[in-house]
Amino acid sequence: MSSELIQKESLLCKLLALKANDKETDHEALVREIYLTVNKMKDQLSRDILLLIEQFVSFYKKIPQETFESIKKEVNMTDYAETISEYYIQEGEKRGERRGERRGERRGERRGEMKATLSIIDSLIKNKASDWSFITSSTGIDQRQYFEMQKEYQQLAADSVE
Repeated sequence: MSSELIQKESLLCKLLALKANDKETDHEALVREIYLTVNKMKDQLSRDILLLIEQFVSFYKKIPQETFESIKKEVNMTDYAETISEYYIQEGEKRGERRGERRGERRGERRGEMKATLSIIDSLIKNKASDWSFITSSTGIDQRQYFEMQKEYQQLAADSVE
């Protein structure tokens, strides 16, 4: 029965054959076949499906753990989450990285805008051709806001170095 399921190219059939636990089945070869099939399909499978397959095979494998790990390395299936908690940790890390990237982009944009505004005001002050009423009417920034902006810009610049 299991040998017929294994002959089919279906991943599901191979998984069912593994669960069937027939005495004639070479479990090592079957696990290898399952992982080879998964490796071919991994671009079409979501991470949660890959996790379920990993959990299923790990539970029904009936081969030594060392052999199991060796097969996974052989077919390049070692970089997937093996436990539910590891899966959620990886997902959380990805989500955190995306948030960090967005936050960094916003800070970078803010820093760039501040640098441009500060450069304009610095040029006006350096040339001494302008007083603060002209600077404020031209830029929308008064003297108090200018000094606050300088402090904020310095803090953003210091944070980006860390």
